[in-house]
Amino acid sequence: MNQTLINRIEHSLTEQLNAAIEDIVMSVMETQLECHDFDTQYDAAHDAINNFEADIGELAENIGESIRAQMVQRLEDVTTMCLETFTHTELPAVKAAYEQDGQLDKPARREAWCNWVDYLNKEGRISDYEAANIDADVDSL
Repeated sequence: MNQTLINRIEHSLTEQLNAAIEDIVMSVMETQLECHDFDTQYDAAHDAINNFEADIGELAENIGESIRAQMVQRLEDVTTMCLETFTHTELPAVKAAYEQDGQLDKPARREAWCNWVDYLNKEGRISDYEAANIDADVDSL
């Protein structure tokens, strides 16, 4: 996962955490303190956000790292699944059509792999992110 995407995720997390904190503070003030004055609620919420800005940023970074790690694992799992299925369903057809002479046809294998990944993506079996980032050494199969 590239740094630009990680930065966008962390920024989005920070924005959503700030919005959630604002909603929580305003709700608590209204329900627990019976403070119905919007300006007071708003000021308290933004005071909390400003006071804990570094903590919110660190939480966003930690959540972002957790997401990154999960996506790395997910991409590995998806690659394994796609590669196993490709090996059993698509590769035999490539071998029969292009490798009768016993020589590997690497371009045909790579094209079949790309078509397979594209098919899985269009069928909704893998996400756009997974399709764009999945990779396998189909030449060595």
